[in-house]
Amino acid sequence: LDLRRDCKYLDSLLPLVTLGQLADLADVRNLETRGLCLQGLETFIDNNLLLKAIVEEQLNTTVINVSSVGNGVTATCYCVEISNFPFQLIVKISKHYELMCEEKNMNEFLCKKVSFKIPETYFLTEKDGVSYLGMEFINGVSGRTLKLKHIKDKKHLANNIIDCFFDMQSVHNDKFGAFD
Repeated sequence: LDLRRDCKYLDSLLPLVTLGQLADLADVRNLETRGLCLQGLETFIDNNLLLKAIVEEQLNTTVINVSSVGNGVTATCYCVEISNFPFQLIVKISKHYELMCEEKNMNEFLCKKVSFKIPETYFLTEKDGVSYLGMEFINGVSGRTLKLKHIKDKKHLANNIIDCFFDMQSVHNDKFGAFD
């Protein structure tokens, strides 16, 4: 229908289709279902809806775009473009709230003590055991130049998720038979 009507509704609905398929434990051995779920997970990973909601709530702004900057040992970083000042920020996402608090405190301490630019901290919040640290974006050399590596990693993550569902659906035991 998208092709016939020259519109792009499928792209916006694909994450919802994926969520429904995976929540219903749809059979991902079917190539069409697997393909839709892979595309949907890649789109969902790109869109990161919770991250958008948190930034909009914390800074009272509208998120325009989210792109991955890179992964570290304890956190994943995203560059978030917003509709008002500061127009761009970095959001670190981690399950280690204590480390994020230490980083926030250290950044604030360093900002007062050094003559070179340290990213200003905009917010630190925690939701469902995941912490979000919003900081000033300082343009320069960064993990953003590794975009091709990120696309490969994104596809690898989506494949791993689907493979886990495939493995789950292939479970058999002697007492009850197939897990279907």
